[in-house]
Amino acid sequence: MKSFQDILNANVIKASALEKFRISQLKRKRKILVLSIIVFVLTALLLAAFVYFTQMLWLAPTLLFALTIFLLVWNLSIKKKYNYLVKDSIINSLFKAIDTNFTYHPESYVSQQQFKESKFVVRFRNLTGEDFIIYNSETLYFEISDVKATDRVGNTNIEYFKGPFIYIKSPVTFSSTTTVVPDNLERKLGSFGRVFQSVNIFRDKLVNTNHQAFEEQFAVYGTNPDESKKVLSEALINYLLFLREFRKQEVYFTCTNNKIFIGFTGDNSDILKVDINNPVNDAFLENYYNEIVKYKQMVEKFTELISIGFESDTPKIKPKIIKAKVSVNK
Repeated sequence: MKSFQDILNANVIKASALEKFRISQLKRKRKILVLSIIVFVLTALLLAAFVYFTQMLWLAPTLLFALTIFLLVWNLSIKKKYNYLVKDSIINSLFKAIDTNFTYHPESYVSQQQFKESKFVVRFRNLTGEDFIIYNSETLYFEISDVKATDRVGNTNIEYFKGPFIYIKSPVTFSSTTTVVPDNLERKLGSFGRVFQSVNIFRDKLVNTNHQAFEEQFAVYGTNPDESKKVLSEALINYLLFLREFRKQEVYFTCTNNKIFIGFTGDNSDILKVDINNPVNDAFLENYYNEIVKYKQMVEKFTELISIGFESDTPKIKPKIIKAKVSVNK
């Protein structure tokens, strides 16, 4: 994996053209914003005069609302266009420069089946996402993307999960399923929350890890409690606690068959967030570089820790090179 300085020295990422485009879009945005304000004020005055003489009181708020919606949609279209250009040109090139085993699909995401298998949420109907990252080498395979899992209850759209979702091909094979999720019930209800968790018909059997700090933050469910305790070594438990504290986000974890799933929800959880107000310079590129490397190192840490309890009696498997299926849903 190349260092950031090596990538800069190789001059493989052409950021100057994008920076010129960014500046032109910002100038255009500001000009049209000023013009829109003027038009908005004049329209409001003309409408007020028209309403005063015609008594058509409904017309003024209706037209002003329509104008406001038009401006919002126009503003979002500029951001979307710039967002795609950054990801398709700069970030895509950065992935290739870091490690040729990376592939990146800005408008795709992990499969719904993968997310369902993680058991991070007990119910959802719709899965959307972006920033589908695939790493595929002879010794390591993983997928990452931002996803949002929702369901419609009556007239309300309920959001159950929103943030980075990671699938790793595990170095060991599990005979059962272990799921670690945020312990929201016990945080709110104390020991009563523990009672509700134990009778949750939508989850597997509640597992007690006998680790007080961990039990205060997480609930563990498993189809085989003995293997779940084996999976959750002291080192892995401490790492999950560290991630929650360091990232200031909720952490999810599942292992089943030969798969490991990791998830994060909370503020600032987007993997590759783009802001048109940020200049495209070395610091801009280094920020994305660090984000990409950080996730790869995290995956490597999980594959290392997950093997601790299985080194003596579970044969390691060498991940095969896989041709990933890329979702075309948007």
